[in-house]
Amino acid sequence: MLTCLGAAAMLVVSPVEQAVAQNEAASGDCSSVVWTEDFGAGAGDVDISTTRGSTPMRWNGPDPKRIGNGEYTITSNLTEDHGGWWFPTSQDHTPDDTEGRMMVVDVADRPQEIYRAAIGGLRPGQTYCVSGWLANANRHGDGRLPNVSFNIFDGSERIAGSGSGDLPNTQSLVWRETSFTFVAPVEQVALSVYDNVGERIGADLAIDDLTITTNGLATLTVRSVTVNDEPTPGTASAADFTVTVTAEDDSSVTASSGAAELTETELPAGRYTLRQSGPSGYDVDLACEGATVAGDQVVVPAGGEVICTFTSDDVDADRDGYADDASVDPDPTSTCVPDPFEDPDDQPPSGTNNDCDGDGIANLTEGKDDPDGDGLPNYIDTDSDGDGIADAVEGETDSDGVGVPDYLDDDSDGDGMSDLAEGVGDADGDGILDFRDADSQPGRGGTSTTLLGAFTGAFLLLAVGAFVLIARDARRQSNGEPSSPSVGDPIPAHELPPPLAPRPSMPPPPVNRRSSSTSPPTPPDSAARQSPPPTA
Repeated sequence: MLTCLGAAAMLVVSPVEQAVAQNEAASGDCSSVVWTEDFGAGAGDVDISTTRGSTPMRWNGPDPKRIGNGEYTITSNLTEDHGGWWFPTSQDHTPDDTEGRMMVVDVADRPQEIYRAAIGGLRPGQTYCVSGWLANANRHGDGRLPNVSFNIFDGSERIAGSGSGDLPNTQSLVWRETSFTFVAPVEQVALSVYDNVGERIGADLAIDDLTITTNGLATLTVRSVTVNDEPTPGTASAADFTVTVTAEDDSSVTASSGAAELTETELPAGRYTLRQSGPSGYDVDLACEGATVAGDQVVVPAGGEVICTFTSDDVDADRDGYADDASVDPDPTSTCVPDPFEDPDDQPPSGTNNDCDGDGIANLTEGKDDPDGDGLPNYIDTDSDGDGIADAVEGETDSDGVGVPDYLDDDSDGDGMSDLAEGVGDADGDGILDFRDADSQPGRGGTSTTLLGAFTGAFLLLAVGAFVLIARDARRQSNGEPSSPSVGDPIPAHELPPPLAPRPSMPPPPVNRRSSSTSPPTPPDSAARQSPPPTA
């Protein structure tokens, strides 16, 4: 008989009669854990959301307080605060479990399901063992005795189960096991714990350590595969990665150094954590055949042959055309390293990655040339032409109009003086920096200063000449003379300039007639300096 419990709509079943299945030990070795529920550990009371299952019952709240009819709590310390009829205890069933928790239930006044969980990763046709531990927690011994059943469901169909029978009154909390086996018809089933009593007085119990185990081993193979397909690909191989398989009891097996896989490793069925370590710069995907995978968790079925593959695909997160493998791209966060030009159309539209040296000139404009021979291509060289003036100052302007932008022109103003010599001062105070000011040093004799002086002198001469002509015309008009004589007319005598005075002639030098004398001739003025002849 199936019954729905109001809005909770939990599937419950009628009580299971006592049968030989009660406390039945599974045939063979059921030591391989497939699934377990121990309700966790820690101080304080918690609700069912901290576990692997669900319940339609009410939680009594976060603070230790009276557990009423139809309520539950999950606690590591059962005290009189929960009610005077409970056995006080701080020990659950789980061995060596510090502050281990258990589920404590005060059943409702009618039979109902008190716990349900989904069990996945089973192998159809494989035999599994179910075990659960229960305790009569009513120290007063009044009212009905607890009695529950464990059931396995395939959807809505019950396929196996066993009852605990009445749990007797005791002088302390005594744990009793109920177990049975079933053959899995499908990969996923549900485990249900059902209260068979439904009584306001008595039937108070504790539940702990629900397990699904199997008597079969499985083989597990874990492989590593690498895919290097970026334009400049990564260099890692499968042998550079290490795979580790860890069981729920924290035991683990790791591939030997340099091995790309674990091959047909025999292990108990159960839940395992698969991890891979190795080079960075790869996206990793895990896929398995013959097992259920959720993230890095793999449920290995009993008797199964499971093959799992880690696929490591190189990535190019900064879109510079180089795989983010550290051996290829030293800085996988920057388009600038090692090369921003592999796919220019795929570069960010703005930001530092589009201007690697931060000089305000785009990478694609500056390019990879190295005109100053300093070993730095222009796109990462803040002074591309090596003239001592930063590209950010020179910019893309072409000051002298020769078709070379200033940041690549070592004589930006074309005045014959290098930018390195002129610098970024403003010698003439005209607001134009010297390296792009062709007249930055007035009076230094440069070509521009000389031409300007010549043009200025010519202009002044023309102006003076025009003034003289105008004045002459005015005077002629006042004398009744024509103001503009024709070409070829004689110039009036009074307008002619006075004749030049004749240049005086110089007397010839005296001749020295004493040719026979070997003495040098005496200068003319030397005779005057000689003594006068004697008088007669």
